[in-house]
Amino acid sequence: GIFRGTGGSLPQIAREGNAAPGGGGGAFGSFNNIKMNSSGQVAFTSSSMTGTSGGTANDRGVFSGDGGAITEIAREGDTAPDANGTLSNFGNVGIRDDGQVAFVDFTIQGTSGGFADNSGIFRGSSTAQLVREGQAAPGAGGGLVGSTSNVQFNEAGQVAFESFGGAGTSGGAANDNGVFLRETTGPLTEIAREGDAAPDANGTLASINQVRLNKAGQVAFSSSSMAGTAGGTSDNSGVF
Repeated sequence: GIFRGTGGSLPQIAREGNAAPGGGGGAFGSFNNIKMNSSGQVAFTSSSMTGTSGGTANDRGVFSGDGGAITEIAREGDTAPDANGTLSNFGNVGIRDDGQVAFVDFTIQGTSGGFADNSGIFRGSSTAQLVREGQAAPGAGGGLVGSTSNVQFNEAGQVAFESFGGAGTSGGAANDNGVFLRETTGPLTEIAREGDAAPDANGTLASINQVRLNKAGQVAFSSSSMAGTAGGTSDNSGVF
């Protein structure tokens, strides 16, 4: 189950076996990707749900609750906002102070581009699309957004994420990994790209991961196996 407390009573947010909301019905299974906002509202994913209308075709979902009624944000089998495929495998979630929920889907099913456009980042019970694999990536390296991972959300509705394996970049595999920021509205912003010079000019960034985002919109990330550093393996990783 999912519970909330400060050392006294423990209000229950959701419990395995309890009825799940939404047209797919069924009962909650295991819980993952739990996030809470400053108002005590909790967003989470549930998988291996039992008794759903479609069996294993819709036994995963994204939900939110505060100890009362639970709201379904998205369910496996829902049509993607641009009608290109159906939602399937939910990962990281985030919840703003106003209760808006954002989430990532790693393996959207039945897309027109197959593995080239089968992940994305979405927000809200009306499922607005924030980022989609295969869209144009900003920055001098160009190319397309690849698979999205290490997704982070803040209270302002900003999304930071890692993109890897993006097609059509200027350097191919040498610069197809990067960190990007999506504002509540507006275009994507490139924070850093594999192959960029390190701030101290000692080597170039590589293997970008461990993305973090604060409420001011500042993004931090780690880079390991950096190329061309003065000390070789003794100074080839950092946090930026």
